[in-house]
Amino acid sequence: MTEKQFVLTGFKNATYLIGANLLSQVFGFVFTLYVARRLGPSEYGLFNSVSAFVGLFSFLTFSGYQKVLIRRISGALQDIEKVLQSVIAFTAFMSLLAVIAANLVSFFIYNESKIHILVAIYAFTLLFNNINTQLMVVPYCHKKMQFIAYASLLQRLIYIIPAAICVSVNPSAYCLVFFYTISTFLNISITYFFAWR
Repeated sequence: MTEKQFVLTGFKNATYLIGANLLSQVFGFVFTLYVARRLGPSEYGLFNSVSAFVGLFSFLTFSGYQKVLIRRISGALQDIEKVLQSVIAFTAFMSLLAVIAANLVSFFIYNESKIHILVAIYAFTLLFNNINTQLMVVPYCHKKMQFIAYASLLQRLIYIIPAAICVSVNPSAYCLVFFYTISTFLNISITYFFAWR
């Protein structure tokens, strides 16, 4: 690869990533304004409380391990499947512990059954997001920045569109929690299908 091709490839990849990230942020901003207005302080505050509470347990998922994994695999792409299988198994186990811990602690802190249900559903995002993060190592190592850009935008829309429709019909924190959890699960399928084909 010549220096000119290297620069053009870098510029193209940066354009994809910046463009997709910008669109994703704009969609997210408009969606947040709409949802906050539609749900009101009590329901939207409940959603934010649940997501913040569950986020406290993300330290158990070893979510920062992706960077170490990218460094390890970049030098030996032929070992990618073997390395990823062992890492995903370990991080999935730790993520399941995080899901269990979030549910157990919520029973000691909160005495509303609605919060327990929301935490029980939303806690699975710890597992699904972690698996998806590990699978995203493949396009990073193969420098498929176009896929990363499209996938991040598609994954955002998979959550925003159904959640906005649900909130317009039934303004409830359940809509956001349910559709966010479902979207994180679907993200695994999208990443696996496009990154591993």
